[in-house]
Amino acid sequence: MTYSSGNTILATDYNTFIGTVNTVIGNSASYQSTSGYGQTSLSSVSASGTVNASSWASLIAAVKLAATHQGTSIDLPAAALSTGDTIEALDGSTAGSTTYDLGAAVTAINANKNNVDTGEQTTVAASTVDTRSAVWSDTINAEWYVQFASQVAADAFFNTGGEIHISFTHPNGSTDQDNNWRSIFTTKIGTIKMGLSTLTRSGSGGTISGSATYSGLTTSYAALFTGTNIGDGQYAGNDIVINAKLDTTNHRVYFNTTLTDSHTPVAPSTVDEVSAGSTIEVGFRKSSTYTIATPTVTSSEGL
Repeated sequence: MTYSSGNTILATDYNTFIGTVNTVIGNSASYQSTSGYGQTSLSSVSASGTVNASSWASLIAAVKLAATHQGTSIDLPAAALSTGDTIEALDGSTAGSTTYDLGAAVTAINANKNNVDTGEQTTVAASTVDTRSAVWSDTINAEWYVQFASQVAADAFFNTGGEIHISFTHPNGSTDQDNNWRSIFTTKIGTIKMGLSTLTRSGSGGTISGSATYSGLTTSYAALFTGTNIGDGQYAGNDIVINAKLDTTNHRVYFNTTLTDSHTPVAPSTVDEVSAGSTIEVGFRKSSTYTIATPTVTSSEGL
């Protein structure tokens, strides 16, 4: 590569930088690719063309924005060039470039493409996807999906640090059974957060699957949370499982859940019902550095 102190930058040098930067910020190549922020790619320069001030400025601005999003430390000039200015190699060795090193900066944002500065993220408040409308005493199921506009949009959401947040609430009822399910939802499960390669929960019960992240999803349902015998006391046998899969045809991440009330009433009682009103809520966390569309959520089978 001829890009170095004292040399004129060639189109091939510039385009090499562009190729790497576009891999980071441009469209992903295929589903669950870990590269691609879904942003407009930078234009290359023809072999006989000139690297002009606006192209140079766009390249530097794109690298700096990616570094801000990632929390990557780089050293590039703050001021953009104007038409007529000389484009000097920023290789960290010339007097004019001081410590600026474009090559090192491009390498760094590529290496850190899946890093996220938490200060560059915003939380989209959870909304209710479904509410149980009747009392129940055995097993209930629900299914819902998160809709993306395209494969590129889905990958961009997760590649820029996006997460799907899932939580349950049980606001009604004051029986021991109601209180048990309320505790399961808030204390044992808490909020489940699915990211590109991470899956966490804020609760302390059950088991989450390390493979049920966005990059690990398949087209078949697999458990992301299993709460077998997750209840307490006489309700210890109560169970909950949450599954997820990826629908690449319709650009959806599907979830379903099964809640099982395994408690057997003690005589003389013959009924031990769970009150109506349990809800499934879904929210998101996404990049605030880049323009990332918020997906929608739809219930396909009610509780």
